[in-house]
Amino acid sequence: MNSLKQIAFGRATAIAGGAFLTALAIAPVQAATYHLDFDDIFIDGVAQGSSASNSKYGISNQWANWGVTLSATNKAGTSREPLLLFDSNDKTYTGGDNDLMSGSKWGTAIQNNVLIIHEDGFKSNGEVKNWQDPDDESNGGIISFNFAELVDLSQISLLDVDDFGSRGQYISFSAYDQDGNQMGITQFDQNALSGGTATRISKVSGNNSLYDFALDYRSVARLDVLYPGSGAISGLKWSTSTHNSSQDIPEPMTTAGFFLLGLLGVQGLKRRAISDGASQ
Repeated sequence: MNSLKQIAFGRATAIAGGAFLTALAIAPVQAATYHLDFDDIFIDGVAQGSSASNSKYGISNQWANWGVTLSATNKAGTSREPLLLFDSNDKTYTGGDNDLMSGSKWGTAIQNNVLIIHEDGFKSNGEVKNWQDPDDESNGGIISFNFAELVDLSQISLLDVDDFGSRGQYISFSAYDQDGNQMGITQFDQNALSGGTATRISKVSGNNSLYDFALDYRSVARLDVLYPGSGAISGLKWSTSTHNSSQDIPEPMTTAGFFLLGLLGVQGLKRRAISDGASQ
């Protein structure tokens, strides 16, 4: 009877252990929400103490530890352009670009650091020309957010939106998958305004205007933001994609877990059976 009980117990152990591993494999992973406002990065609303400042090499990997790096090119995508932070606070602003100021005068919350394509380009040694005097590129360009893992995009905030097709282009947002395929493109045009995709959160339009633009792309590896002319990005929100971790334990590990627990159970039964036989 003891041997029969042990056999039943071993089988139950193997089944329970395998079920436990399977549950781990398919358990959903809680997605974290991120908000990069260029003064800091917030995860689930908690500041990470990741403040950054301009350097002679520009802005690129300052938030790499949080899974995002930045780069920029001209509008044709043929030459690299530098990114810098611009202080938009109307009390301490960097200077030179009054249309990038934020504050109560324009009916906006002070944005402090915002991200711009710097108009002076790079030196031959890779340093940014005049990096201590940021000035946004009047001819615009493409700002890229490259993510270390797939993310779901939710919102981007823009400062100084004043083109609206006047150069033959609109500000646009292009999302790409991990293979570099374009998943979709969204334009910041009048339809976006009238349809509620874009929300003005300033009392002014044009210079010094501030907008939130809703994004709805899933499992994104890269976001490209095309600016036809001057302007800045004041924030980006995303969450870690639930598609990243449908299995914490790969299927082969689950199978191996079943086998291992079953094997241990069988070995235990054999030893117990031998022991019981010897004692009788």
